[in-house]
Amino acid sequence: MALEGVLDVELYYLAHSEDDVKPLYRAVFPEALSFQHTVVVPGLEPGMQPQIKLSVSQIQPDLINRETVEVALMVRSAVTATEYLELEVAVEAVQVAPPAGDDPPTLTYVFVQPGDSIWKLARQYHTTEEEIFRSNPKLQDDPGLLKPGDRLQIPRR
Repeated sequence: MALEGVLDVELYYLAHSEDDVKPLYRAVFPEALSFQHTVVVPGLEPGMQPQIKLSVSQIQPDLINRETVEVALMVRSAVTATEYLELEVAVEAVQVAPPAGDDPPTLTYVFVQPGDSIWKLARQYHTTEEEIFRSNPKLQDDPGLLKPGDRLQIPRR
């Protein structure tokens, strides 16, 4: 992977003076330093998304005279690559209504849907909120942790 760019340089320096008060100067050099660097990223393939972090780790300015400054610096780069995959995880999903008979299953697992609440699930599956809390200890401390996609155990009353 080839990295290239330009760096702006901004320097603050005290002028040499025999007076007690030394003036502070500021010098700005937009796009002063250009760089090109090749980074080998093992496993990087076309289509992957690279994340690049650049940081200046060492700066060594040298004021040659009033009009000339030399700046040596070290730029570090860290590159990671991400490959996004799309996988089919569910072949078919069907909503099944709870049994209407007097003999429901002993245990049912449901995936929480948007808008579901413990109260709504308890009514829908003919059990109590307390039984749902007892079967799902993670909800006992904070029922607000219920979010779509969570798997809940619904016990028989």
